[in-house]
Amino acid sequence: MQLPLEYQGFCVWTVVTRGGLLMPGKPEIGVVRWRNQYYVFAHEVAMTAFMDAPLRFIDSLRSICVQKPELIHLLRVQDQFPGASIPQMLLGGPAGGGAGGAGHIPGVGPEGLPAVSNAGTQTPTHFQERHVDPSYSWNEWELRRRALKVANLRKCKTSSQQTETSTFLRENSSQVYLARENETQTRRDAGTNPVRTVTYVQGLRGANDGSVAKGIVKMSYEI
Repeated sequence: MQLPLEYQGFCVWTVVTRGGLLMPGKPEIGVVRWRNQYYVFAHEVAMTAFMDAPLRFIDSLRSICVQKPELIHLLRVQDQFPGASIPQMLLGGPAGGGAGGAGHIPGVGPEGLPAVSNAGTQTPTHFQERHVDPSYSWNEWELRRRALKVANLRKCKTSSQQTETSTFLRENSSQVYLARENETQTRRDAGTNPVRTVTYVQGLRGANDGSVAKGIVKMSYEI
């Protein structure tokens, strides 16, 4: 069974007494359980010192992490710094720096609550005004052709003529009746039933003495 070791298995005594030095602990010399948390140490002296005052070492480790923010995520103690921004802590110098004084953590209010601030950004719709010239051409020969065309227009003139009878022409219009909708039917459903014919044979039953005459009777019924 593998126990969940605090501080990623590093010796807390070494980190506190050596100014942030990371030294892996040795589980074979023993594991200390304190408040349902498990700690390992590099040697027996460190284990004994921690068992005498565990809370002092844990608080000292938190101060070391404030001075060296890179240890916060490495030792998995980011839950002890809610709302703290590591980039701001790195810019602020040791112990957070700035007006907060020693032990001040940027991003954390005086009561331990995350500091909240409003921020907003705005960008222009168009960084550069759009200008498209539809008549632009990079071809030199195209520009020469346009210049010759304009020069030829200076020598051109518009002329018109009219005949004697064309003056009597006028506009005319006509109107027709539009086709109207109409319908027709050429098919009719009809049906008929044939006549039902029933045939009876007479004289099949009775005495065979000739007293009953044999014959065939046909009757038709209209349905």
